[in-house]
Amino acid sequence: MVCLSPQNIARHKFDAEAAQLRIATSFRSDFLARYPDGFVTSELEYQGGTTAAYSAPRPLRTPGKPHVNRVLDAMASDFRNWCRERDYRKCDVLGISNDGHHAELLEVTSGENASAAIRQLRSKLSILRETVSRIHHLSVEWQPSAWQPDTKTLFCPLTSTPDEIRYACYEPTLRQRAPRGVVLYELHALPRKLAVNPLPSEVQGLKGRPEADNLVGIYAALSGQTASEVLREYGGSQFSAFKPALIDLAVAKLSPIAAEKRRLEQDPSYIDGVLADGAARARVLAQPIYRKVKEIVGFVSA
Repeated sequence: MVCLSPQNIARHKFDAEAAQLRIATSFRSDFLARYPDGFVTSELEYQGGTTAAYSAPRPLRTPGKPHVNRVLDAMASDFRNWCRERDYRKCDVLGISNDGHHAELLEVTSGENASAAIRQLRSKLSILRETVSRIHHLSVEWQPSAWQPDTKTLFCPLTSTPDEIRYACYEPTLRQRAPRGVVLYELHALPRKLAVNPLPSEVQGLKGRPEADNLVGIYAALSGQTASEVLREYGGSQFSAFKPALIDLAVAKLSPIAAEKRRLEQDPSYIDGVLADGAARARVLAQPIYRKVKEIVGFVSA
């Protein structure tokens, strides 16, 4: 955890919408780079910029994109038709390629709602694949998006006050190992005096500043440096400059470990072989001791 402030603070109006729109904006850039002339929309854009749904779902239209419009019409007919208290089914973030053959979904929610978001994503994908595509004869490859926030999009500023800076942090997506298609966030409030107080240039300056001492200690441990060496490099820097550097370092150090873990999980025969080899070597070492113990307690070998 690299945030400096208490998490899960009281929500203000439209905090969740702001956190979701930030993800939609960042995802849009990534999706359109991979699928030029594609179409990306968020739940709020789906509903006309408000959290209150229309009395009946309306199909979206995007000029000059007939294949996309065909997909959107199908969704309006047999996906968004579920409605409860004027809240109809929709995707938090949705991207559709211009040829209408590829679509990606994202669910964006707070960290404590991760389980519900995963269930909703699976349910929506099932309906889109097994009902919407079948009824409307679509050849859409519906997928949960592999996109996740990076160090440049890990924080989203929210409505602040004269005394504190409020923001959404998407670090739970990484910390909770959210599956494809799920982006998680937490809400934080940072006192302005901490936000504008730069890192000290000497170790003595960390006294009485646990928020800075903690981050400097993490950076030092990951980089193999001392706290003094870290401060020689970053002393006088604002947290806005130091935190991205810390995140980049953490990703560089921890990603190989996570990648190796995923590789091993996909090769159970290798794991079984390592375990069998270890058991065989353990038996060789234990056998003489085992025989000696049997002799001492009076067991007679056959």
